[in-house]
Amino acid sequence: MRRVCLIAVSLLAGALPVRGADYFQQFHHTTINVKLDATRKWVSGNESILYVNNSPDTLREFYLHLYPNAFRSKNSAYMRDENRKYNLVLKDLSKADKGWLDISNVRIGGKVVEAKIDDTIAKMMLPSPLVPGDSMRVELAFDGKIHRARDRSGYRGNHFDMAQWYPKIVVYDDKGFHPDKFMTGEFYGEFGTFDVNIELPENFVVAATGTLEGGDAGWTYNPAHVGKNTAPRPKTDKTKTVQFHAEKVHDFTWAADPTFVVEHTTVGDLKIYSVYRRSSAKTWQDSTVVHITRAVRFLEKHVGKYPWPQITVCEMLRPGGMEYPMFILDGRAAEGLVMHEYGHEYFYGLLANNEREEAWIDEGFASFIARWYQQTRYGPWGDKSKWNWYQRITPQYKLWEEYRRDVFDLERRGYGERTSFRAEKYVNSYRIHVYQKAALTYNVMRFVAGDSLYNALNHSFFEQWQFKHVNEDRYRAAAESVMKRDLSRQFEQWLHTTKTVDYVLDDMRTKPDSAGVLARAVITRKGELYCPIEIQFTMPDGSVVKHRMDARNRSMVAKVHLPAKPVRTAVNPDNEIMDINLENNVLPRKKDFQLDWPNNNYFAEDAYTVRHRPAIWYNDVDGAKMGYHFYGSREGWWDRYRLGLYYGAESSRFDFSAAMERPMTLMGSNATLSISGYRMEGRNDARLGVHIVRRPRLIQPPTQEVTLGFGYHELRDPQYLNSTEIYDTTNADTGPFFAYSIQPELDIASVHFGATLDVGRTWLGGDVKYERVSTELLLKSRPEVTKLDWRLRGFLGFTGGDAPAQRKFNLAGAGSIARDERFWLRSPGAVPEDLHYLEPGDGNLRGYGAGTFAVNKLVAFNTEIGAKLPGPIAKKVARIVGALSLYGFYDAGWVLDTHNPIASSTRIQSLVDGGLFDARIEDAGVGIRSDVKWPFWNFTWRLDMPVYVNHPEVNAESKQNDWRYVFSIVASF
Repeated sequence: MRRVCLIAVSLLAGALPVRGADYFQQFHHTTINVKLDATRKWVSGNESILYVNNSPDTLREFYLHLYPNAFRSKNSAYMRDENRKYNLVLKDLSKADKGWLDISNVRIGGKVVEAKIDDTIAKMMLPSPLVPGDSMRVELAFDGKIHRARDRSGYRGNHFDMAQWYPKIVVYDDKGFHPDKFMTGEFYGEFGTFDVNIELPENFVVAATGTLEGGDAGWTYNPAHVGKNTAPRPKTDKTKTVQFHAEKVHDFTWAADPTFVVEHTTVGDLKIYSVYRRSSAKTWQDSTVVHITRAVRFLEKHVGKYPWPQITVCEMLRPGGMEYPMFILDGRAAEGLVMHEYGHEYFYGLLANNEREEAWIDEGFASFIARWYQQTRYGPWGDKSKWNWYQRITPQYKLWEEYRRDVFDLERRGYGERTSFRAEKYVNSYRIHVYQKAALTYNVMRFVAGDSLYNALNHSFFEQWQFKHVNEDRYRAAAESVMKRDLSRQFEQWLHTTKTVDYVLDDMRTKPDSAGVLARAVITRKGELYCPIEIQFTMPDGSVVKHRMDARNRSMVAKVHLPAKPVRTAVNPDNEIMDINLENNVLPRKKDFQLDWPNNNYFAEDAYTVRHRPAIWYNDVDGAKMGYHFYGSREGWWDRYRLGLYYGAESSRFDFSAAMERPMTLMGSNATLSISGYRMEGRNDARLGVHIVRRPRLIQPPTQEVTLGFGYHELRDPQYLNSTEIYDTTNADTGPFFAYSIQPELDIASVHFGATLDVGRTWLGGDVKYERVSTELLLKSRPEVTKLDWRLRGFLGFTGGDAPAQRKFNLAGAGSIARDERFWLRSPGAVPEDLHYLEPGDGNLRGYGAGTFAVNKLVAFNTEIGAKLPGPIAKKVARIVGALSLYGFYDAGWVLDTHNPIASSTRIQSLVDGGLFDARIEDAGVGIRSDVKWPFWNFTWRLDMPVYVNHPEVNAESKQNDWRYVFSIVASF
């Protein structure tokens, strides 16, 4: 009886119109009876919706979301949207990946109506108009297939993430209905009350939105702290029904798994639950309840008290996270992720924006609040206890720097987009703009308002709009009310344009006065965006004097009385204002000298960075080769310079290498101008080139690249040669070069096609005239499509004229010019011969590495098929050497020359006489490969064993079937 009374009270309260001067909100009470068939991966049930029209409009139609239909086939709106990243889609969803939701027996007001299904939307015409203030009841049956875990929902084994699983009401607001087919982006829900009865196998543990009202949810089945190998409750043929109740929510989500462990605690009257699989206890146990407790306290302080009775953080199958009212699904036990998703309980859960239209509101806030929390609790770099040993000894980006780096990279390459945009309209990066750029925008707002006023804004907005739909206008109105100023121009600039902030501190001078000195700072606004700025003067004793000023003008002067002459002056050195070029905000300009740590891409945001490191290697001519590298750059983007100086201990020779790169825009594309040269181990080289990358939209392939330029190469000292058969010793090689590549994308394979043209001419001291053309086609299977790793490569190369040997095509691996770029391959003795090192390239017939030679015309085909090694031993070894893959390979080539391509070689002449050029040259074998990801080095190593070659005479061998091997730290292709 008490239960019935509570429901009646909630219905009466919820059905009352939620209105302001220009605001209304519909109400519904949805009752669902659902059955989970864990064996068939199926749900079925019935749904009853009491719908109250609180709008001033008369409704004649009604809509429901059928989100699982997004996975019915590759032709759904969602899959077509997802597949924009491919040029060609060949594969449909597999049987396991398909899912759908069908509805039947639809009645409205007791009358049967037809539901017209269009993808993920069901439309029903009302039997009679629903006038303002009136209500209706919608009843229906549903059933559907649960798809294999993908995106936010699905199953794996006996684990079920049941998100967006039921026929869900489409919101009706002041813009009308929002029957948006499911695509990129997330959701928009109608507030109401849910009563959900879930029938599922008796041994399952279930957690959900709302409070547990009846039945055995299984929360005591798997106690914590008893070991991950503890057997779950035995499976039976019996089922059970569990009841959940939730009020003032706009969605209902649940998850079930026989191995779920449930931990709980309380903060005041708020119940907190952490739900995770027993196998994940090592990371989830005891930690997540602590993380969510901290999140509850932080949000209460900065936004407002959480009003719902419970919050659950539940482990899900996808690696990220997803927010639902009172219920968070997280793929890992990470404090930052918990904070992000709990931030969504406020922005989206309680303050319910339309995520398809204005995702920045909630995604930006959740990302912002997570970073703010980490900064407040742990400092500018966040929680360093999670860093590995290498991160602890190398420079790392601060929390906000990471976000700015990603955003600025898109801006500089011409891919910047508005922060506020419909989700499916982003063509470059939805995530970076909606999550990171929006978070930075909230941080700008915090800086402009100050922490105290910003907290007041969030509290005011929350108190006024909790349990309601919000949008940009409502948030701006709250901000203007608290900050007492018109913010329309600021919101327009920051959210609806791609303009950037760029202030420059041009000059700073001081002169003595009675209080110390009068500082005169000259600031220029180069960017189109403006906001208040803060000038910070660092005093000789380390103290900082701050001066805030409005900065709308293009040129400004700030005069500030200081106790002494500052040692440094900077405009917003912490870059709260998102200044795209912080280096010119500081006087005197800064230089950041740091070791050039391998696999570390840190560049100071406010200084010109000079990275440096020693170098040492060995070859038989120079003995120990010692040197030092310098690399200068501004944020790894502008003014990139390289310089290397080297000395040979035995040869007493000095060598050097130098390069300059400068980004530019050419014909609407990203381009880089480069100048490089070296004198290294008997070789001279110089190049001038332009590299152009063309991809109008990042979300849509293909990527096209063009390189054109002019080069010079000459071997001056033949004692540095490994072989005269693949290198001429007397020719200066000069002339233009051209390269083109395109990377179209298939859904089943990545594709790369490349073509090069090198022309030798007797210009500027050149000695040879020739033309060299090569093409290469690569295909590689996608691991998300198949566990079988297959790779295909085709190669075609032709030279004409008097091409030197180093410009011809190598039978077994990379040609001489490519090998010159590797310090360990350039000269004899750098790599032990017994290692049998083979750099991939050209014909790539790896079975002939011991006898390779260069030819004028070559056609080659290479293939590999394999898979990762399974089992516990492979997993343990993978921690050190990477995940191991075993594969078989086959290579075939055809030399199309009719005469000896290396006239001076009697060995090759004997092969020609023996008919080698008239036959197919092939090899086959097995190999093992691993992609190693060490903190300081990411590389691929492989060991190929070509146990079969059909022309062993090339290697001065007699047996076709024999033990051979080649090693490399580069994938074969």
